[in-house]
This record gives sequence, structure tokens and C-alpha cells, in this order.
Amino acid sequence: MSKKYTFTFEETVEALKRGGLKEGDTVWVFSSLGFLGRPEGVRTPEEVCRFFHHAIRKAIGEGGTIIVPTYSYTIGRNTASEPAVFDPKEEPAKIGPFPDYFRKLPGVVRSLDPMMPIAGEGPKAEKLLREVPPNSYGHDSVYERLLFEENVKILTLGLGPNWIPFIHYLDWLHKVPFRYDKHFTGAVKKREKNEYLNWIYPVRTLIEESYPWAYRAGELAKEKGICKYTQLGKGGFYICNYRRYLVEVYRVMEKDKWFLAKGPAVDVYQKELERLREKPFKVKLPVYDPKKWLEVITPLRRDLISLSTDAVLEGIKEHFGEFEIKEVPTGEYCLSWIVPERWSLYRAKLINAETGEVVVDAEENPASVYSYSKPFKGEVDKNRLLKHIATCKYLPDARPIVNVVSDRDWGFSLTKEELNRLTADRYLVEIESDYSFAKLRWLETFVEGSEKGEILLVAFIDGPYRANEHLSGLIALLELLKEARERKPKKGLRFLITVSEVGLPCWIEKNKKGLENVDAILVLTSLGNGDIYTLQVNGVKNPLIGKLSETLKMLNEPYVLLTEGLYNPLPFGGNPFVYYPKKEKILRNIERLERNFSIKGRIDFLRNPFEIFELGIPEKVVVLGKTLPPNTLYFPFKGRGTDLDDIKAIDWKALNGSINLLKILLF
Repeated sequence: MSKKYTFTFEETVEALKRGGLKEGDTVWVFSSLGFLGRPEGVRTPEEVCRFFHHAIRKAIGEGGTIIVPTYSYTIGRNTASEPAVFDPKEEPAKIGPFPDYFRKLPGVVRSLDPMMPIAGEGPKAEKLLREVPPNSYGHDSVYERLLFEENVKILTLGLGPNWIPFIHYLDWLHKVPFRYDKHFTGAVKKREKNEYLNWIYPVRTLIEESYPWAYRAGELAKEKGICKYTQLGKGGFYICNYRRYLVEVYRVMEKDKWFLAKGPAVDVYQKELERLREKPFKVKLPVYDPKKWLEVITPLRRDLISLSTDAVLEGIKEHFGEFEIKEVPTGEYCLSWIVPERWSLYRAKLINAETGEVVVDAEENPASVYSYSKPFKGEVDKNRLLKHIATCKYLPDARPIVNVVSDRDWGFSLTKEELNRLTADRYLVEIESDYSFAKLRWLETFVEGSEKGEILLVAFIDGPYRANEHLSGLIALLELLKEARERKPKKGLRFLITVSEVGLPCWIEKNKKGLENVDAILVLTSLGNGDIYTLQVNGVKNPLIGKLSETLKMLNEPYVLLTEGLYNPLPFGGNPFVYYPKKEKILRNIERLERNFSIKGRIDFLRNPFEIFELGIPEKVVVLGKTLPPNTLYFPFKGRGTDLDDIKAIDWKALNGSINLLKILLF
């Protein structure tokens, strides 16, 4: 073999020193060792890895620290039914042989990041890698901790200077338009126990323009003298100053947020729409008639953020032009939520692998597949399949409506009869779904009252089905809006049509300054069935409670006060809330970034878990419903949360009675 394709250990150490490594340095190592040729005296891949590890250690001495990415992407594979536990000792690195070799070495520390774990060896490893925050690229991440350390180098063995560790840290700092924070759940093995956790990872949109592209940064680093190239074997390596490189790229990104992406800059929302196999459509609603409208709307999927939900909102606005459409993009922090992605379902079937019988087809019933189900295609045995099946215990003919936006999973909802037909040992699962960057939208309008203050009326439209649970509230709200066209309400009325769970928190987040004018938030749900009115409240200070009670007594309608059980319009923990236990340290880091490097930090993610109480939100909320008596088997009504909650679940006399109650109360 020609000499230029081989090199000795001494030549390698000398080259590393000549390239810029010094005693005591902290070195981040990227590697593609095959591009360098063959080290003399080694035969196996493991020996090659050992050769370079020892050479780096020799160059930086025992006082130096080696940092190696050992990304595993474990939490991305997690499902609620089949948890993927990140075990830092056992989980392989998925980015090449050297990282996987390195993470197994005695004395190596590995961060408890279940998505992008990093390993380190040396005196600074513990400080850099222990107790990382629940965000792979956010403040106090390893990438930021390295910025505060002296003498940190990037070593790219066999690779170019475009291999930079902090690429997505800078994307996150700049809130680039093509990436967004996404919530994951999973577990890590810690002290021999599995510890459940919530994690934030800034994912990229799947359009071609958002593909990571650091070649421009590499050229900039060479032009500025930040990187130095050194020949070794048939290739070579770059050694770059970590801090100078990061700060220089940060400066460029202040003017060009697309600098680290393939580009060109595009309208990401529109490009994501073009990428999807499904396309925007219109819902043709007839001249307003409650029964006819529900016949059209009830069978639609209406997932939290979906083209179907957008179509319903736009259809309502066409007939009630006073509404404005407002929106919050995916990835934004709203109270305890991160706004989720749009979910698109193309196809979902469950097939008996032995007979070919189609057991479930989502085209026939939208409730038969979990909303926000992960895509899955393959053959599974019955035992595994049953982990992904939901049924109703007390309603054998019903399919439960399951939403897994918070606990990611895939699965089907079956009736008991369908469950009993699962007699084979093997099944084919075909779920074709997609997630995309989008905007959570709502309709809002305001009608001035004759008295000071205002009441926020809230109705939800998401489904599928949920005709009584959600859409009865929609009809009541629209009838009240029609009434407000004819006569002035007592207090100002703000009408909000949104989706459950995340919709109201988003509205509150964007209207914090105006909350002092809101006397009460009245959530309208389950108004078209039942024997008794229920008023779910969080406190007795709400002025609306007394007026509601007086009106119900006047109408001789039975009612009961509840503290829970009907509906939770502000699910505390949301999607769910990610708490940063070292908030004060993060704030100090942000101050240091500004002071030392003129880098602006982010605080939008530092949510206060007590904010909804500080804003006085819980005590303002009243959930009004008409239900069966509490503590009965089917409370609040038979079929709630299942596909039995269709238009037949609505007793129109009961719904009109609820609307009449609201008119007396508010006008």
C-alpha cells in the first residue's frame, strides 16, 4: 500500500498538535475515519477507533476533555403503548462506529438526553454533561455550556468544517421559520430505574428548503481563519475554534435566518401545504340551520389542527362575517402548551393477515383510528396489536374517540364486536399519516354590552363526532350571536370558537393584557341532552355563578355545582408542561450570553407553572352543561367521547332550553 494512504500513531499525534490541539483542550469530535486511509498496525474497525481515541488523548493530555456526539433518537421511537427507554449505558449511538466505540469506554459520561445524547471523557465531562435541561438544543444545553468554556475546539476527522455541533442551537436561538419546538414523552434509565419525562426537540419542517446545510458556514470559517486544515493519510481534518465559530455564525444569522439551511427562503406554511398529499378544501354549509349544519359538520374528522378543522372555521365565517380568523403557529408556547402540528390521515386499515379480511377501515368511520396516530405499516402479532386497541367498557357498540397528541402512539378504536373478531394470530397494520407545520386557528368577535366588563363565551368544534359534547355549544354560541345582532347584551360578549384542550390556552396567551376586562369565561359544552344543569367552577368568587343560579331557580330548572368531572377547559400540564428546574441558572446564562457575546437569549419557553393562577383564570371559568345526574354510570351523557355522540345524541328540545337559559342570563 502506498505511503500516502497510511500513517503511524506518532504522525497522527503530531498532525493533531500541528493542527491546533493543545494540552488541556476540550475537543468535540466528528469522524468519518475511512476517508483518512489506514492507520499502521491496525486491522479491525474497533482498533481503528482505539487508535484515534488514543491519538487525541495523547495530543490534549490527561487534563483535556473529549466530547463525542452519540445521538440515539430514542425518544422519537417512543409510543405510549410500547415505551422506548433510553439507557445511557446500553443504547447504541446511531451515527457511526467511533461514537459507539467511545460511549462504551470506562469512565465515559453520557448525557441523559433521550434524543441527542452526548458522551465525554476527561475532567470537564461531568460538568458539561450532567443534569441537562429537557431541551436538546435550548439554553443550558451542552452546546451552550461549551460556549462558556475556554479552549474548546471542533475536530472533524475526515470531514469538512461544515460539520458543526451547534447548528441547531443557533437555529433555536434565532427561532428560524423552518424549525419548531415539538413535545415528546419517554423515559430514561436513571439509577437503575425508569424515569418518565417530557422532552422538547426542535424538529425541522420536511420541505426540501429546510434541510440542514452548513457548507456556507464552513466557507465562512475558512475565510475568517476560524478553521485550520491539516493533511493526514489520504485525507485530513479541520480544527476549529468553537467559540469564534459559533459567534461568527450567530452574527450572520441575525440578518439571514436561513444561513444554516439549504434554502432558499420560502413561505414555510405554504410549502408545507404543497408537500401534503391532502389539499385544502371547503365545507359547503347551507343557509344557517342548526340541524342541517350538524348533519354536515358532525361526520368530519375535525382533528385539533387539520385541514378539516380549518374548513369548518372558514365555512362558519362565510355565514357569520363578523368573525375574525386568528391564529398561532405550531411550536409556539401558550400557557402550559406547545402548539402541536397539523395532523393528516391518508389511510388507516387493520387487516387479518391470514384471511385478508378488513377489520377496520378509517374511511368508513373516522373514530376508528386514533387522532394524531403515528404512521405505522407492518405485520404484528395479536398480543402486540392489543396494546394499540381501545374499546368502551360499558358501551359495546361504541368506538371511543382517542386523541394521542400528547402521548404519541398509533392505534385503532374498536367496538366489542370488532374486538371479538380478532381471532387470528397475525395482522397487517396500515396507517399512513403525516405531521406538518401549521397554524392553530380560531374565530373571534366582540359585541359591546350596556354594562361595564365582558364575558368570554367559548365553544369547541373538534371531533370527530362529539355532536352534543362540542357542537351543541357551537350552536348555542351562534344563536347567542344572532340574538346580539338584534339587541344589546347586558355585558359585552366575546365569542370564541376554537378547539378543545389547547385552543383556550392559546387565546389567553395572546390576550393577557385584556384579561382584566373579562369578568367570566363561560364554556358551553354538552347542552343538548340530560336532566340537570351542571355548573363546573373552580371558586365561588365568579359573579356569573350567582346569576346562573338565580336564572335556573327562576326557570325552575334543577342544577348542581361541580368542581370537576364535566370538562377541563384548561388542562394543567397541557402538551404537557415542561418545567425547567434550573430557571434561575438559565436566566443567568442568558445574561452572560448578552454581556459576553452580544447574543440574545430566549425566554418564551420558560413557562411559569402558576401563571394561570396568577392571572386569575381558574376562578373566571364556568363550564355549563346539561347532563345526567352526577355519579351516574353514563354521566354526563350516554355516548360521550365515542362515535355514538352523533347528531342523534342531541335532544333539540333540551338544546333549545339551554339556549333560552343563556339568552335570559346574558340579555
